[in-house]
Amino acid sequence: MQQLAGVEVHAQSDDGRLVVTVEETPAHRAADTVMDLHNVAGVLSAAVVYHHNEFETEEGSHETQ
Repeated sequence: MQQLAGVEVHAQSDDGRLVVTVEETPAHRAADTVMDLHNVAGVLSAAVVYHHNEFETEEGSHETQ
């Protein structure tokens, strides 16, 4: 699973459930990566439980919307 760009595994429960972060990369949208997780062997379900965006302004600072 960590071979997918933008995917980081943070925790695993005793029964095999995982907590992962999916970040957008220049080559892959985060939504597409979440869909790709459904094709990983052993994955029964993948769901987005939190979503955060930061948009860069022309000055290079970040504004959260």
